[in-house]
Amino acid sequence: MTRRAAIAAVAVLACVALAGCSGRPTPSPAEQQRMVEEVKAALGVIDGVTGVGPTYNPGGPLEPSRLDLGVTVQPGRSRETVAVEVTRIVWTSKLAPLDYFDITVGYPGEYYDTAHEVHVNLTDAATVGDLTRRYGARPIAS
Repeated sequence: MTRRAAIAAVAVLACVALAGCSGRPTPSPAEQQRMVEEVKAALGVIDGVTGVGPTYNPGGPLEPSRLDLGVTVQPGRSRETVAVEVTRIVWTSKLAPLDYFDITVGYPGEYYDTAHEVHVNLTDAATVGDLTRRYGARPIAS
């Protein structure tokens, strides 16, 4: 391969990578927003949940996709139990792409330093394996 051909091949590969052609499904922004609303609605019916604030970033070629969830529960409700249920709902959702999600579960007026937090890295094979064993395969590739 000549130097010119090698440079051209690298340029093509860089353009594909920067265009976000990662091989995983990329729903439209409207479809992604609909999926976020579905997750929010599912979380809103968990016993004791009084508020859900999702923030979704689909990421890009150099930025991972992530979902941040702030969940407010009635005082006395187990924050840890709610966090487990939230994890299951997000894992079994069709929201994509999704590399990371963070869950913060707290009581009304509680600050983040005392709330219960869960950080899930879906780029980690061990984490994906654990979630798959607990809840089954994700309905869509992350």
